[in-house]
Amino acid sequence: MIVKKFYGRTVEEAIKNVKENLGEDASLLLVQKVKKKGLLGFFGATEIEVTAAKDISFEIQERVTTSYREDAGIDPPALSKIKRLLTEEEVDNDIISTIISSYIEATGGNQIKLKELDTSILTSIIKGLIKTERNQNYTGKTRAIFIGPPGVGKTTTILKLASYYSAEENKDVAIISTDIYRSGAIEQLKIYGKILNIPVETVFNVREFEKVIHKFRSMDIVFIDSAGRSKRNKEYVELLRKFIYTIPIQGLKIYLVISATDNFTYIKEIYDNYKILYPNSLIISKLDEAVTLEILIEKLIKLGSNVDYVFIDGGAGIHQDVLSFASGSDEILLVMTPEPTALADAYTLIKAISLSGAKKDIKIIVNRVKDPGEGEDTASRLNILLERFLKFSVSYLGSIPDDIWVERAVKEQTLFVTRYPFSKSARAISDIALKLTGSERKGVGFRGFFRNILEKVSIK
Repeated sequence: MIVKKFYGRTVEEAIKNVKENLGEDASLLLVQKVKKKGLLGFFGATEIEVTAAKDISFEIQERVTTSYREDAGIDPPALSKIKRLLTEEEVDNDIISTIISSYIEATGGNQIKLKELDTSILTSIIKGLIKTERNQNYTGKTRAIFIGPPGVGKTTTILKLASYYSAEENKDVAIISTDIYRSGAIEQLKIYGKILNIPVETVFNVREFEKVIHKFRSMDIVFIDSAGRSKRNKEYVELLRKFIYTIPIQGLKIYLVISATDNFTYIKEIYDNYKILYPNSLIISKLDEAVTLEILIEKLIKLGSNVDYVFIDGGAGIHQDVLSFASGSDEILLVMTPEPTALADAYTLIKAISLSGAKKDIKIIVNRVKDPGEGEDTASRLNILLERFLKFSVSYLGSIPDDIWVERAVKEQTLFVTRYPFSKSARAISDIALKLTGSERKGVGFRGFFRNILEKVSIK
C-alpha cells in the first residue's frame, strides 16, 4: 500500500492531484484544511490537504531473472533501494545479499512488485533474521553489572530497572557505582536512591568493591554502574574484569549497553573490546533518538541479541512506517482521547490499517477521560463509525482519567505509578495491563499486574 499527502487550493483540486498520481481507485483517508508551508502560512494562508492510499495490484506477472539484471546492468528499483539503505547504514554485505535474495523470493521475482519497495515485506524478512529465545524469569539473588562506552545510558538504565524492581516487584535493591570519573553520575544515583529508598554506594578500587558486595549480600538485586571510558582503554577493561571476578558467579549478569544512534562499525569495535568480559545480555538504549531503523536491525541481527517482546511507539498521524509496523505487529494498541478530532483521527488510522491488509485485532485505550462512562461512550461512537463504513470493530481495553496526580508527578520528575500508586490513573493502567496479559481478576493490585507481565517477559 502507498500512502501519500496531496495539496490544493480547493478540495476538488487536491482530489484531482490524487487521481493524477494514484489513479481513480485511490482511497481518500483524510481531508482537512491546513496552514500553508513557508511565509504564506505564517500570515494565515491555508490550503486543502488530502491523505490518500492505494493498494497496488500485482495481477500481471512478469518474472525477474538473473539474466534480466545482468543484461540490463541495473537492479530493479526496490532492490536498489534496499541495497542503498542498508549500505548507507554500513550493514554487512552478506546480510544485504541474504535480505535481497529473500525479497526476490517473497515477491516471486515479479517485475511490477520490484518497482517499488514494500516495507512490510522487508520488515517481515528482517524479523525472520533476528533470532529470539524465550527466557525464564530468574530466581534467587542477582548481581548485574552494566558495561559499555560513555554516554550510552548505563546510569539511566540502572535507575529505571531499580525503580521497577523496588517499587513494583517489592525486591530489596541496592546500587554500586564504580564511576568515580563522573561526579554527576554518582550524584544522580544518590538523589534517585533517596527518592526510591534504595541504598547507593561508591567504590574506588577492587578491595572496596569486594567489601560492598559482601555488605549487600542479603539484597535480592544489586545493580553495578561502571565508568564509561574509551572503548580502546584496555587497562580499564582489565580493571572491569577484576571487578567482575569478585562477584559470585551464581546470579551474575553482565549487560553490554550500546546506543541505537551509533553505526555498526562503531558498535562492532565496542563489542570486540568488551567481549573478553563475556557479556551475556545486550541492552540497546536511545531508541527514540535513532535516525533510522536499519541501525537497530543491524545490531539485533549481527550481535545476536535475544528479544522476547518489542513495543513500538508509532507516533501521531498516518505515515508509511506506522502502517508497516502495524502490519508486522502481533497486536495493535490505539490510544486516543474523547475529543471529536481524535475520533476522526482514530477512524482514519484504522481505515488505513484495514486497507493495508493487516487483519489485526485492534484494541483501543481512551486517555484523559472525565469518568469511565466517557471512555465507553467514545469507544461506542468509534465502533458505530467503523461498523457502518468499514464493517469492522475494535476491542475496548479501558480508559485513563485526567488525573491531577499525573501532573504533579511530572512536575516532581517521578513516575506517577510509583509515586502515587493509589491514584485513579495508576489503578486504571493496572486494570488495562491485566486485560492485556489475559489475567483480569479482582484484588491482585498493581504488584500483581507486573507479576503477570513477568510470566511472559523476562528482563535479563
